[in-house]
Amino acid sequence: MDIPLGRLALAYRSAMQAHLREQDAFTDWGLRPPSIGTLKVVAHHGPISQREVSERLGVHPSDMVKVVDQLEEYGLVTRVRAEGDRRRYDLTLTVKGELTLDRFNELAREVDKDFYAVLTKPEQKQLEKLMAKLVAGHFAQ
Repeated sequence: MDIPLGRLALAYRSAMQAHLREQDAFTDWGLRPPSIGTLKVVAHHGPISQREVSERLGVHPSDMVKVVDQLEEYGLVTRVRAEGDRRRYDLTLTVKGELTLDRFNELAREVDKDFYAVLTKPEQKQLEKLMAKLVAGHFAQ
């Protein structure tokens, strides 16, 4: 089957980056996809260890430390040594982190609206169902 999912992902990422540049959103911070993904995982599962976030996102643990350092520097997450396990750091989203993630999600909805506008409403619904099925089939947990 020759479905260009990689090309679709690249096109979407390019659309998102262009929109973020237009909005001048987050450019002074230099937030990148691992940063936003980390915020999303922490928001959904926090408090959660850096290791668990790293595993969920498929980011190497040493790279995750750099991402978390940046997020902590900007006041978007807190990192606290876990009780009972001195090797573990638990991450929690701050209020500023929640607001930042809300703003990013708002911008993502704008990009989605523009990006998928080339499809009819029924095509958009069909694509949404198919993508949900793919995700469920590969990330069932």
